[in-house]
Amino acid sequence: MGTNVPDDRNDDVLRWFRVHLPLWETDPGRFGISSQRLVEVKAALDTAEARTQEAFNARSAAVTATYIQNTALADLSAVGRDTVNMIKAFITAGDDESLWADAGLVPPDRRGTAAAPTAPTNLSATLRPVGVLTVRWKARQPKGVSSVVYVVRRAIGSGPWVVADIVGSKRFDDAAVPVGTPEVRYMVQARRGTRESPPSAILSVQFGALAVGVGAEGSFSVAARLLRPAA
Repeated sequence: MGTNVPDDRNDDVLRWFRVHLPLWETDPGRFGISSQRLVEVKAALDTAEARTQEAFNARSAAVTATYIQNTALADLSAVGRDTVNMIKAFITAGDDESLWADAGLVPPDRRGTAAAPTAPTNLSATLRPVGVLTVRWKARQPKGVSSVVYVVRRAIGSGPWVVADIVGSKRFDDAAVPVGTPEVRYMVQARRGTRESPPSAILSVQFGALAVGVGAEGSFSVAARLLRPAA
């Protein structure tokens, strides 16, 4: 650290005075300053440190608030897309064309006959900190195939397959896995109107306790693997 007061307005100037003030306090008169002057410097240092901490806290709060905002916007977009795709699929499956305008939506191009939807691929699962298991997949639909929804089927252990949800996006948030479940399986099919794709491969998710971890939210791990394509 240099011998002169730093010019830049950052923590360097705080560190500089934290180092030098105790040196001057040993014998103020020896350095040509009064005890009162040291009191003023000490007060200015305390104020600068307090304001620096306040600024740090404000920046941290802004980062947290921005994260919370972005999460809320992402959740809104996800549930909104799901809802719109469900509405589109419902109207497409019916015969009331007036519903497109009433819902404020643009009908798909009906020229020609669209192909059947393709099966989802690359299923994966992640365990979110809030305890929700999120299943994601990929699906590239043929040209002209729109208003596709995804039928998510779930089986607990070796139990039967049941429809867990029908979603419009390529993800499913499962917040209802029973406590103590060692394995849960998922299978997804794309649906457009009355036409369905072949089922996806089965995603097997196994739960296990971590050897280390703090808190209930961090005490579990998941291991996901794709099994053979469903029959």
